[in-house]
Order: sequence, then C-alpha cells, then structure tokens
Amino acid sequence: MSYKSTGTAAKSVSGASMSKYDVEVEERLKKLEAKVSEINTIEAMVSALERSVDECKANCAGDTGGDVESKLERLVAVLKQTPSLGLDQYDNS
Repeated sequence: MSYKSTGTAAKSVSGASMSKYDVEVEERLKKLEAKVSEINTIEAMVSALERSVDECKANCAGDTGGDVESKLERLVAVLKQTPSLGLDQYDNS
C-alpha cells in the first residue's frame, strides 16, 4: 500500500513546506523581532528624556534663586515640550 499524506504543512514565504518545529521557531522569531522594536522605541524615549534633562540643567545652571516648587514646575514644563515622551497629555494649565 502506498502512503498518502493528507496533512496540510505550513508554508514559508518562499512556498516551501515547514515542519512543526520550523513553525514554532518562526513564531518565536516574530515575537523577538517585535520586542526589539519595542526596545528601540524605549531607547529613543530615554534619549529624548536625557536631552530634556540636560536642557533643563543648562537652563537652571547657576540659578540659586527660587524655591524647589518653581524649579520643579520649570522642569515639568521642559519635559512637556518633548512630544516623544507623551507627557503633553498631562497638561494641567
């Protein structure tokens, strides 16, 4: 008796049949690639935050006047001006 395969194997982008293991590996790879994208986004946000903090430090350098509350308000204002941080949605003014 001859063997007849009636299963439906997954196909790769090139059209080649993929084993169950290949399908699992492909799924894991896609998840890892998505995480790398998230990491790149987070790194960009951190860089933007660092630039904002540096700018705030430069603006406040040598400033010994004013209380802590006014300095904090100026820091928040600078951070809100950095759209990539998404803090502009918290505008309470």
